[in-house]
Amino acid sequence: MKKIVKLFAITAALLLVLLPISVKAENRRLIDECGILSTEEKTYLTNLFDEISVRQQCDIVCVIVPSLNGKDIQDYADDFYDYNNYGFGPERDGIILVVRYGEHDGDLKMSTTGAGITYFTDYGLDDVLMPILENNMRANPAYALELWAKKADYMITEAKNGKPVDVYYTKVELYVKDADGNPVNGTFDIYDSYGLYWDYIVLNNGYGSVYVEENMNYTLVCYDIQKGYDEPNNIRFNASDGRINVTVQKSKYNFAGNSVFAGIAGLITSLIGTGVLKGKNKSVYSRSEAGEYRVNGSFRLHDAREYYLYSQTSRTPKSTGDSGGSSGNYHGSHHSSSGGSSTHHSSSGSSHGGSRTGHF
Repeated sequence: MKKIVKLFAITAALLLVLLPISVKAENRRLIDECGILSTEEKTYLTNLFDEISVRQQCDIVCVIVPSLNGKDIQDYADDFYDYNNYGFGPERDGIILVVRYGEHDGDLKMSTTGAGITYFTDYGLDDVLMPILENNMRANPAYALELWAKKADYMITEAKNGKPVDVYYTKVELYVKDADGNPVNGTFDIYDSYGLYWDYIVLNNGYGSVYVEENMNYTLVCYDIQKGYDEPNNIRFNASDGRINVTVQKSKYNFAGNSVFAGIAGLITSLIGTGVLKGKNKSVYSRSEAGEYRVNGSFRLHDAREYYLYSQTSRTPKSTGDSGGSSGNYHGSHHSSSGGSSTHHSSSGSSHGGSRTGHF
């Protein structure tokens, strides 16, 4: 009998030791208490978080809750990480994202621990990771979390290679003109090599600038161009280019300024309309070009057009609070001016880094 009791006690002790590990391995890196993710999305994201965490030896954790139960969101993030035993190594390296997902609003907070404090600088948290979440969490939470995890993976690798994503960036200047040398205005969106929206440039007298990471490639996508000109092709660049010169072509057909062409266009439109009325009345029909399905204001791919691009490196340190001249979105607006990571202590006494509170 004593042997049975002793065996039972040993088994119970082993279960107590192994239980936290087992629970953590079973979906603990992603907790969705709001049911905003489908079963397939949760499976994919859990596998993604697990793979990155084990490979990098840095926990990637996300918890989605409808309420913080009266707690401050920073305290909630710190305590959830600490008291659920997340983290690798003696310093419990990792990062946790807390999402308070309300019906009409939501809050976001990240907390870092151990080596995670070094991997994720204040700038990296506030100006790189947070915008991904704020811009996508409401419309497509699974997509937002996928991008967040993959960007975090990239940032860990960069930090391990001695190049943490921080406030030090390079200025790239954009000059747009026509073949006669006249400045042309417009708006360009900028996407990084992950396909994530980075910033935008609004040209003034044909000129604009933006600050970018030195070790990242980017694509300029024309969102809007001055009337009378064709949109240039998507333009790939990186920080070493320094200055980008783009020559745009004048539109070959400009109906607005030609009354004869306008009259012909009107006549053709009327004839087409009459023919349609005489023909079969079909409410569903195929479109002849894929471009007709495009939603105005959405991401656009453009027809290839000639542009001229040359590189002339001109590096300029980013000044505090500068969002890049006539460009601007999140970059440079929230980070610590000195770079690096600021820290605080949780209720358990552990040291944590942390992001600003995001909203969506």
